[in-house]
Amino acid sequence: MARCLEAQGEFALAVDEYKKCQDKCAQRFSASHPRLVGLRSMLGVAEYYVTLERRLPDVIKDADKPANGQERCNFGWLCQTPRHKLYGQSARMYEQAFTVQPGLLDDLQWCNRYNAARASALAGCGKGEDEVKLDDAERARLRQQALTWLKADLSALIKLRSGATPEMRAAVDKRLRLWLIEPDLECVREANALSALPKEEQAEWRRLWEDLRKGISPSEK
Repeated sequence: MARCLEAQGEFALAVDEYKKCQDKCAQRFSASHPRLVGLRSMLGVAEYYVTLERRLPDVIKDADKPANGQERCNFGWLCQTPRHKLYGQSARMYEQAFTVQPGLLDDLQWCNRYNAARASALAGCGKGEDEVKLDDAERARLRQQALTWLKADLSALIKLRSGATPEMRAAVDKRLRLWLIEPDLECVREANALSALPKEEQAEWRRLWEDLRKGISPSEK
């Protein structure tokens, strides 16, 4: 339940559920048991995001400065959760993070570039609940940024899979298949959504999805 609440951006509620789970597990396991150690770690992450959420209004107004690029990424992810749906702000946070700390772009483990692309695609397609509405030029720029980031992630993942173990290849293919069902990317993937974009842009997005399908191992499509 706590993990589901986290995915929705309901971190305060997730903290309550983690604490309940921790109390129950403490009755069965020693303090050093891996299950309790793992729970303490997950509780700590949820509590950290509760702290970020309190700071978010000031961060959006630039009255509070994130400590580093990674914290900016964390604020970006917080903004794009279903609780907030601040996709324009999320995209801004990620862009700032990558400017401050470029190495975050290539961190495939934490999916920074992929998450940033999702936020940019949504903002670029006019989705979200940001107070400041983006003009057409800025929306087009964000869609192009999303496309650039997804192309870079696709290239990096295919390179990672080349020469890798069967387990690693399967993991990469699994991640790529998720792109084809990711709800946040429907606005730049599904035919009816693409038809609303400029024709040249439609062609670029269709090439991305074709390249993605070609990149997945035949047995995994």
